Amino acid sequence: MRLIKITSLFLFAFSLLFGAETIRKITVIGCEATSPELVRVNSGLEEGRPYSTSKIEDAVKSIYALGNFADVRILTTKTPYGYDIEIRVVELPRVESIEFEGNKKIKDGDLEKEINLVDGSFISDAAIFDAIKKIEKKYNKEGRYDVSVKYELKDGEQKNYKKLIFHIDEGKDLRVKQIKFVGNKEFSDKKLRRQMDTKQRWLLRSGKFDPEKYQQDLQNIEDFYHSKGFITAQITKDTVEKTDKGIFITIYIDEGKKYYLKNISVQGNKIFATDKLMKYFKLEPGDVFNQKKMDESIQNIYLAYSDDGYIHAQVNPEKQISGDSVSVDVSIEEGPQAHIHLINIAGNTRTFEKVIRRELVLYPGDVFRRNLLVVSQRNVYFLNYFEDVVPEFNILQNGDVDITLKVTEKPIGKFQVGAGYNAQDKLTGNISIGWPNVLGRGWTLDLSYEFGKLKNNFSISFTEPWLFDTPTSFGFDLYNTRWTWSGYYTEYRTGGAIRLGRKLWRPRYVSISGRYKLESVKYEDIGSNYTPSPAYDITQIDWPRIESSVLLAIERDSRDSRVFASKGSRNTISFENSGGIIGGQIEFQKLWLKS
Repeated sequence: MRLIKITSLFLFAFSLLFGAETIRKITVIGCEATSPELVRVNSGLEEGRPYSTSKIEDAVKSIYALGNFADVRILTTKTPYGYDIEIRVVELPRVESIEFEGNKKIKDGDLEKEINLVDGSFISDAAIFDAIKKIEKKYNKEGRYDVSVKYELKDGEQKNYKKLIFHIDEGKDLRVKQIKFVGNKEFSDKKLRRQMDTKQRWLLRSGKFDPEKYQQDLQNIEDFYHSKGFITAQITKDTVEKTDKGIFITIYIDEGKKYYLKNISVQGNKIFATDKLMKYFKLEPGDVFNQKKMDESIQNIYLAYSDDGYIHAQVNPEKQISGDSVSVDVSIEEGPQAHIHLINIAGNTRTFEKVIRRELVLYPGDVFRRNLLVVSQRNVYFLNYFEDVVPEFNILQNGDVDITLKVTEKPIGKFQVGAGYNAQDKLTGNISIGWPNVLGRGWTLDLSYEFGKLKNNFSISFTEPWLFDTPTSFGFDLYNTRWTWSGYYTEYRTGGAIRLGRKLWRPRYVSISGRYKLESVKYEDIGSNYTPSPAYDITQIDWPRIESSVLLAIERDSRDSRVFASKGSRNTISFENSGGIIGGQIEFQKLWLKS
């Protein structure tokens, strides 16, 4: 009995000593539109966890960061069993409606798209300030630089809701009247204006002033000087004067001296010979020093290293100026060669992972080569299943790399149904189904049916781009068509084709393909309007006839997109033979060159 009492006293003392330093209970008071659980979770406080004043301070900051509250207070009560936490919040008012007054130049809908506030948003001073700045920026881009935006809050119909009204004074529509330069001797004002996107108003030029573009214009002018040998040239001052007549811009330039390249030296390179690295330079001793070309040369050297796995290489140029000459010393720290540890695929909600992986030309364990990553990214994007393909990297402690290829699926496929009526064809219609990524497996299926008095066409096409998980494509086509040309003839074609193709690893972007087609051709109902040619008269031929043909093609396609290509090319040479040893009753040979 005595042992039990001693144990109980010990446990009670233990709870007094240690239980007091833990959080016993958390209560949230004041939430109306916000979930109390959201506040509790974001506070970082948990029942049963240790208590500290620093955690309370962090909790206040975290709850404020939600952007829902005008006031956050945390009260603590110490009990024998731990701390009771009471989180008291006062919610910010919410937006019941947003109105714009005084805006004539820009519509309400366009302004609503600019701001981050919508009906139901919490209204804070920071949110309103941000909205005003975005409205002003929108007006600035439209040439309105004297715009003034104020706001007003009115009580809404619901409790703690406000009507947010922006009062806009659009100001005058000011355009750039004049751009002049001070201090320029080597280049005329006209030459320097050509380096700018900001233009003086004249005829077809609007003369709009965009502050962001103008800042880039100033950088472009300095870059222009640096590319012409004036590597110390700088804009010392600029003024943008807004008057009733327009905007007057004055740019002050210190041109400095014109410099020439004396020599280039490279040190620290072991992987690549100096002679090879020197070939990447776009400048030679005696040339006018061009900073842009020098930067591109340094970048080319780094790309050469990264293409060989040395992504940690550092290429550091240092300029030594003497008189009007510049010597460039390039020091290289090659670093270790990086290998690929893992390749992850993310974002493919519809497409099977292997459909993406089989387009890659680098694999775990390989040396990380930048150029092969670019090719892999292009191959996946070229599938035309994704809006975006973005590689992300995680550099490991040993220098190797984990790659995550993030894709964004886009809506693909088509289903089209149409009908019409005209005096000649009467009722016509069509049904078309195009499915370029069947079941997410990369297959392509096309079905089409057209009907009418003068036509009746059906076709089906299927393609497997990776037969047996190899870069061999297989496909077939089946079709049955009837075309009637009133007064001339009716043409019937029934047939099919089998297709095979192969993508080559070397040379890159090249594929070879072949197709065998077997088709029955027939002409009937030959009318009085038909006039035979001296070489060909369908009335003298026994129909139907069989066309048996083989087509061979070689294609090089380096485009970056099937639909909207911005670089690359597509070149094809193909030859088709019908008849002869292939059989059939129709003979011809065709050679195509397409670029």
